Amino acid sequence: MEPAEPHLSGKIVFLCGANSISRTESFLQNFKYNKFGTIIGQPTSGVTGNVQGTSMAGGIGIWWTGMFVENPDGSRFHWVGVIPDIYVQPGIKAIAEGRDGELERALLFLQEELKLEEVPRKM
Repeated sequence: MEPAEPHLSGKIVFLCGANSISRTESFLQNFKYNKFGTIIGQPTSGVTGNVQGTSMAGGIGIWWTGMFVENPDGSRFHWVGVIPDIYVQPGIKAIAEGRDGELERALLFLQEELKLEEVPRKM
């Protein structure tokens, strides 16, 4: 499928992590397999699909994915998720300092790809 005009033609990065679930995973899966950009971060949770739920005794509710989902190439998706092109392991020091490792890596990637001396920090 050819993208309709207007469309983005620059370098595109998508950030993801274990908190990227459900619809976000569906979008990222599409972006990855159609090579719309570079995915940076950690694998997604691997739980997309129709959600089913049951109320249990004591007010406990359980939810699960009620649909079998696989990657476009037929490989396993559930509990694997979308694997980023560039993996970023969050560091305790960066987290304690309030830094965003995925964003920092994405900016470095763009700086290298666009051959910039530095990445503009303001738009």
